[in-house]
Amino acid sequence: MFEDDTKKVNYVLSYLKGTALDCFESDILDPIKPQWLSDFDLFIEELEANFGTYDPVREAEAKLEGLRMHESHQAMKYFIKFSS
Repeated sequence: MFEDDTKKVNYVLSYLKGTALDCFESDILDPIKPQWLSDFDLFIEELEANFGTYDPVREAEAKLEGLRMHESHQAMKYFIKFSS
């Protein structure tokens, strides 16, 4: 859909608001452009570094606690979901 990574990054940036926009605004306006502005994978890394999970251990625990095998499920589907 996008011609290059720069357009993809700009598209995502256009949806940022509040704190997220404030975080990137100074870099966007800087005459020396950061490398992540033209590389979507680096941009995603930058997003995750600034706005990633606050408590990854608790998030993993919550996912494990929510993992249930329902009566209509087959055991193999449960094992696949558990291992992913």
